[in-house]
Amino acid sequence: MHKIAAYRIDSAINSIPFPRLYQIIASVGEAYSINHKSNNIVARRLGMPVHLVQLILMVEDKRFWVHPGIDPISIIRAVSMWTLRKGCRQGASTIPEQVVKLRKFRLGRTNIWERIQRAFFGVALISRIPKEDILIEYLNRVYLGKSCYGVKAAAHFYFDCTEFLTPAQSLFIADRIAVPNRWRYGRLVNILMRPGVADFLSQDIYELPKIYGMNFGQQAEAAVRNILKDLSYDCSQS
Repeated sequence: MHKIAAYRIDSAINSIPFPRLYQIIASVGEAYSINHKSNNIVARRLGMPVHLVQLILMVEDKRFWVHPGIDPISIIRAVSMWTLRKGCRQGASTIPEQVVKLRKFRLGRTNIWERIQRAFFGVALISRIPKEDILIEYLNRVYLGKSCYGVKAAAHFYFDCTEFLTPAQSLFIADRIAVPNRWRYGRLVNILMRPGVADFLSQDIYELPKIYGMNFGQQAEAAVRNILKDLSYDCSQS
């Protein structure tokens, strides 16, 4: 089966088990978080463009500004996917939980007990520290490949700039969170097919092949170009 077609089928499967009310609540929470005024505050304090903050939230924690430290909607989806797809894993950790992991737990794979502890401490963290500070700590500490810790270090390393990043460059940095030192075809397809991401990038989406090619070689550039073609983008503009 064609790869893009397979991911479209997966996306359709993902939406089947959830009632309409669930989908409305999820989409409203996502829109509120992506457009939250605090994104601008965080961006100014970091000295980074606001679209970097927005894209990282789109990729890592779409309902960051509305959940209490854990995201019940993501947990329900992850459990449902694990059940329906016979062990298929889907991430459900929020940014507060990831900050707890950076502070308290070893990096790498974690067992179920550590996940439960992270969820508990993630909720506790929200009650003690403003969300703006939690997000800033995360963006300053997250590993983004090539010995880069934090978004500012990654922006300097990959693009030799910070406040003048383009949205496509910001998406590349957001993609590094889950796979810091390599890229995955399926993950990029998944990100670009998420509601609002491609529209958010607008014409900057055509920068992606060159950006991936500069960092992962000509094969990556050709593969990303094919992804855009398969998603019905005119790659003559790239």
